[in-house]
Amino acid sequence: MEQTIREDLKNGNAHNGYQLTGFNENKKVLLVMGGSLGSKKLNSIIRENLDALLQQYQVIHLTGKGLKDAQVKKSGYIQYEFVKEDLTDLLAITDTVISRAGSNAIYEFLTLRIPMLLVPLGLDQSRGDQIDNANHFADKGYAKAIDEEQLTAQILLQELNEMEQERTRIINNMKSYEQSYTKEALFDKMIKDALN
Repeated sequence: MEQTIREDLKNGNAHNGYQLTGFNENKKVLLVMGGSLGSKKLNSIIRENLDALLQQYQVIHLTGKGLKDAQVKKSGYIQYEFVKEDLTDLLAITDTVISRAGSNAIYEFLTLRIPMLLVPLGLDQSRGDQIDNANHFADKGYAKAIDEEQLTAQILLQELNEMEQERTRIINNMKSYEQSYTKEALFDKMIKDALN
């Protein structure tokens, strides 16, 4: 069975990540990923909360194609529509991530032990698999999850603050994760858990 994580995932270079972003090594980094299509709502909430977020984090914002806002320029904030080549270097400096709940992304963050706030695609945009993923991994203590429909500026900050308070517990849970799981094995386990 195919492993769920890329070979080069753990080869990210933090020095390169800091060089790319110009960020300070002594302040936490929040990575925001709205998926390949981006998320207008998530992008809007991040920008609305940017001053509050920048008090605690430096922010890497992957907006999605055509969703970068050239008007938003702040110290400690960098936007990209999409990153491919340098993503492992950016992950090497990431302390916390806000992401969609695709299985590949979750497994990668789990392998790297990056606490995650998952915002799954809703049923109007998907089959519901991201909702199942987000709930499953939140139930296991590897992540926090929130439905996009319920996401507000205030709730985003509240969830991030709670996650920071639970950071050690989340990372310890991630350490206990069996990295030998494949997507298929985890899917089978999710089905069994759902039936019990």
